[in-house]
Amino acid sequence: MINDTNNNELSHFNAQGEAYMVDVGNKAVTQRLAIAEGRITMQAHTLAKIQAGDH
Repeated sequence: MINDTNNNELSHFNAQGEAYMVDVGNKAVTQRLAIAEGRITMQAHTLAKIQAGDH
């Protein structure tokens, strides 16, 4: 996440590069929508076994 006051700094990392929690208690409530995508790769015979209930 980029810090609004300085677009060159990440806001959730300290000087040592360690992630830390930030206080979002005063942040306004907004409606958001998250869409996830993924891909699963496997051998054709593996898929056939799953489809056949042979797993």
